[in-house]
Amino acid sequence: MIDPRFERQPGAVVRTRRPWATAVWSAAPVLAGLVQVIRGEAADAVIFLVPAFLVAADAAGALPRWTASAGRLRQLLPIATVAAGVVLALTPRHGVADGVAVTALGTAVLVAAWPDPPPEPRPATPLLRRSGAVWAAVALGIALWELVSFLLGLPSPAASIAHPAISDLLDPVADVPAGRVLLVTAWTLAGLGLLHRGWR
Repeated sequence: MIDPRFERQPGAVVRTRRPWATAVWSAAPVLAGLVQVIRGEAADAVIFLVPAFLVAADAAGALPRWTASAGRLRQLLPIATVAAGVVLALTPRHGVADGVAVTALGTAVLVAAWPDPPPEPRPATPLLRRSGAVWAAVALGIALWELVSFLLGLPSPAASIAHPAISDLLDPVADVPAGRVLLVTAWTLAGLGLLHRGWR
C-alpha cells in the first residue's frame, strides 16, 4: 500500500508502508533500552531508545529528508572515522574525549546513512534476503547473550562475574594499549566497509 503522503508525482519517490517491519525494528532497541533502564544505565538507555524513536518517527513520515547534507557528510566520514579512531585509541577509556568522539561520529553516520525512500518499491533479491537473515541472526544472538548474562548475573556479584557481558569479555583486551589499538582499528575498518557497501 502506498503511503498517501508519498503518492506518485512526476519525479517523486514512492514509499511503501510496512508496519510490521517498523514494529520489529522499533521493538528491538526499545527492549534493549528498557533493560538498560532497569540496570540504572541512563546513558546506555538513551543510545537504544533514541534510534527506536527515530525509526518510529521516520515510519510516520515526520523526519525531513536531507539528501544534500548527507552527500556532503559522506565525503567527510572517512576522515572523521579515522580521527575518531585515533581519539579512541590514544585517550583514556570512558573519558570525555571518548564520549565526544563516539557521539559526534555516531550522529554524523546516522544523518549520512539514513535511507531515503527508494525510487521504486521492488521485492527483495535473494542476496538481500540472505543478508537480512545473517544480520538478524547476529543481532538476535548478541541481544540474547546480553539479556541472559544480565538475568543470570542478578543474584549476586559472583553470579555477574560468572556470566559476563560481551563488553566484560573484551575489557582485558581493551585495557592493554596494543589491544585497544587493535580493537579500534578493527571497529574503524568494519564501519568504513559497511558504509561503503551500503552506499553502493
